[in-house]
Amino acid sequence: HTVYLGMNDKLFYPAPLPAGKKEGLLVHFHGTYIPLQGACKIIEAAHLLAGRKDIRFRLIGNGRELPLAKKLAAGYGLGGAVEFIEHNVPLQDLNGYLAEADIVLGVFGDRGKTGRVIPNKVYEGLAAKKALITMDTPAVREIFSDKDMLLVAGDPQSIADGVMRLAGDAKLRADLAGHGYNTVSRYQPVSVAKILIDAISQK
Repeated sequence: HTVYLGMNDKLFYPAPLPAGKKEGLLVHFHGTYIPLQGACKIIEAAHLLAGRKDIRFRLIGNGRELPLAKKLAAGYGLGGAVEFIEHNVPLQDLNGYLAEADIVLGVFGDRGKTGRVIPNKVYEGLAAKKALITMDTPAVREIFSDKDMLLVAGDPQSIADGVMRLAGDAKLRADLAGHGYNTVSRYQPVSVAKILIDAISQK
């Protein structure tokens, strides 16, 4: 039996854009910089979009590949196009950062595990009712579809193309956010607990 992680609806939920949000489109990522997340591919995608001054990337977290990502961003001279928040934000504060985002990124790693998991950040981005881009994998497609999020190949060009597509289509962002939120809402804690109880009860 499969019991999905699901969403924590007390910590992650739709919130209005904060007052004073900077102009332009904010692309958000949070994670621990492990290889399955593909953080360096996100920097490569930001480089491909460097000519778009209205698109900013913000990466939150710390971990193994953070130095590589920072070195890559510095080498490309991305400057204000990419912001690093170099610590792991407490879960209870993360929804505030998600609220500022226009697009949330999932994972894009080359490791086999990337295709076998649905990351917490996917549930969290959808629970915050945000348009989400992540790698098209068998695991994600077990419960989500391309109506819930933009599913792309795991290369920088595909990520950049996905950001460009959503940046130019506010209706698509809203449609994905709404549909994704409705789907992920089926995996609130009570629902996940029921799935677990049902699985344990079967003989």
